[in-house]
Amino acid sequence: MVDEARLAWQDAFREYSLGDREVVEYLIYKINAAEKRYIVLLKQARAQGVTAWPVEHLKPVVPVAASSGENSDEGR
Repeated sequence: MVDEARLAWQDAFREYSLGDREVVEYLIYKINAAEKRYIVLLKQARAQGVTAWPVEHLKPVVPVAASSGENSDEGR
């Protein structure tokens, strides 16, 4: 269901890009509704522990340390 909702959201964007100016408000409504449905389904899936990959394939996110020097804005 989540994947179907994502595809519907993408389709709504495509339809908007090709849409007639007379139906712009409807197409915006359609995009927003599809987005809300997608977000709700994602939240429900997360609450149920559903993941896109098996848990054993997931790795913790490790923050990247700031590089020393070259791209730093310090001292400016």
